[in-house]
Amino acid sequence: MQLPALIARVRKSGLTFAPEAATADLARIIRKSITLDDLTAGVREAYAAGWDLVKLYFMVGLPGETDDDIDAIPALARTISHLRRKLDQPPGRVNVTVASFIPKPHTPFQWEPMASRSTLAKVREKLRAALPRGRIQLKFHDIGRSFLEAAFSRGDRRLGKVIETAWKLGAKLDAWDEHFRANVWDDAFAACGIDPEFYANRWRANGELLPWSHIDVGHDPEAMVAERTRFEALILNRGNGKTSANST
Repeated sequence: MQLPALIARVRKSGLTFAPEAATADLARIIRKSITLDDLTAGVREAYAAGWDLVKLYFMVGLPGETDDDIDAIPALARTISHLRRKLDQPPGRVNVTVASFIPKPHTPFQWEPMASRSTLAKVREKLRAALPRGRIQLKFHDIGRSFLEAAFSRGDRRLGKVIETAWKLGAKLDAWDEHFRANVWDDAFAACGIDPEFYANRWRANGELLPWSHIDVGHDPEAMVAERTRFEALILNRGNGKTSANST
């Protein structure tokens, strides 16, 4: 990987790599083409070019995810940090950012459920315990905001009333931590008699009429179903390991 050498003249504030999955099996399920060997090779080049900070981006709650996949995140972060020792330097600084998987329309994962908020909270605490503050820092995306994104990503026109109600209740500038109030959105959904988990956390069958089915974005519906069949087969082939993120 030659990227670090090509940009060696710029300010070395940190390089971001997005493996998304920390195990090869899970990466294969989501078709993430970068291999762990590619990742470590790139980081070694970065350290050799003078960087001492690497940023890693992962997702949790992916279809087929197991406890082993979660445990692999801090293990990989430590491996990445210790690669710098091979240059007779202190361990590298590693910032680990973890986002919750949000199934999106017009993708092969559009039928899959998002992991429940309680499950994601358990994963967050597990990672925090495994990555105490030091050379490796952990940032976990706000679970409440991710849950809302999943609900609205897979929602229908009935959610327009929820948005209006939340606004009337004081929701504003929700992208900023200091303004986001999950309880306001909970109250808005309740006032409209709508369960957000129906949209965010529900598995859907291939034949279900989806709210976005009438929108043509150029994807072949049969190819989407075939891709779903592919990753479901890979999940089954992983064995009977306990799932950690998709249990609701």
